[in-house]
Amino acid sequence: MQSIPYELYWPSGNPTALTEVAGLTPVERAETAAKIMAADPDVEQVGFVDATKCRLDMMGGEFCLNATRSLAVFLLQRGLLREHEAGVFTGRVSVSGAADLLEVQVKAVGEEWIAAVTLPFENVPSIVALDPGVVLVDLPGIAHLVLDGNRFGPSFGKEAAHQFLQRFHLLDREAAGCINLTESGGLKKIAPYVHVAQTGTIVAETACGSGTLAAYFACCSGMLHFGSEERMLFRQPSGGFISVEPCCSSESRLRVCVGRDPACRTKYLGCRVFSEK
Repeated sequence: MQSIPYELYWPSGNPTALTEVAGLTPVERAETAAKIMAADPDVEQVGFVDATKCRLDMMGGEFCLNATRSLAVFLLQRGLLREHEAGVFTGRVSVSGAADLLEVQVKAVGEEWIAAVTLPFENVPSIVALDPGVVLVDLPGIAHLVLDGNRFGPSFGKEAAHQFLQRFHLLDREAAGCINLTESGGLKKIAPYVHVAQTGTIVAETACGSGTLAAYFACCSGMLHFGSEERMLFRQPSGGFISVEPCCSSESRLRVCVGRDPACRTKYLGCRVFSEK
């Protein structure tokens, strides 16, 4: 019998399992993730951690912001982040799909955490209007179609997302998403659907960090008719929030911080074990 322990996190939604199973090939990671998700309906995605290297590999080799936020709490729980100032812990992590080391920052708030990730960009990501109300944002490790939800309606679902990804030839990417963006009373909301080629799955995620980042860049581009503020807060299907804002830096390249707003909470849902006979 094979037993795989994993820790379960809730980064504004998007329940993420992190396990320290070592020595797996990319195919074995995808297979193991599929088994865990099939056995535990609470799990939306699985990441594989090498804590000694502060390294995270996602189940399909994709980049995932919410899993990176979960990793930050995982490392803090093991004493692997340093205290930057009173109650605020920081570190650098390596994540699949990201060429650079990423800065993480964690602060405990009761039994929850504000876990933020700072991403450096050599240039503003490619942002292309493909159709009226359809914008492609090409991020490192994942591409997202951001849709004007006012045009396509609130009933937009998984099947329609798959059709859009197929129509614009994104199903062969390691990971690609379709983000239905709406705004009402100044509150931006996303409905994210993410396809991972290695696992062959498309998931209606309860929260999506990279999809939120793509929505932020789409709003900043002016290609969709939504308000654009310096810090944007996006409501997730879970009811949680993820924020995006530019970071002040002495470096010449763009730096963007995700999840720093106090409304953005990560929860720890405990340790579970997958057992296979």
